[in-house]
Amino acid sequence: MIPISLCSGDDYDTSGMTGCGPAITKALVRYGFGRSLYEAGENLSRDALPAFFHNWRNEIRHELRTDSKGYIGSKRRALALAMPEAFPYIDIMLSYIHPLTSESARHASDSLKLTWGKEPDLGKLAPTCEQVRALL
Repeated sequence: MIPISLCSGDDYDTSGMTGCGPAITKALVRYGFGRSLYEAGENLSRDALPAFFHNWRNEIRHELRTDSKGYIGSKRRALALAMPEAFPYIDIMLSYIHPLTSESARHASDSLKLTWGKEPDLGKLAPTCEQVRALL
């Protein structure tokens, strides 16, 4: 889901990568670019990410030009040429991999006391979970 948000545009950056919709992004994920992106965000320091992204973009450009395994369905030379050098923005990618949640905020501040007014309604939450599961 992270590569689709980054490529197609999202709440953080609506532009994404022009011309790279969900179908092309899904094909790029099959090439392993989603996993490598996630692993880089999890394991590399912020200072190491620019070098990783440089190589990562070049590998994506290669697959867009060649579609070596046929996952994309056709060569996308124009898209390879149009990929911005700043793609993806480091802060946006890290925001997806390490989102700010009530749990992470609690660890950031021991004095923060989070309480819930009531327990979640699991009956109302279940259909949403099923919809997400169907997408995967």
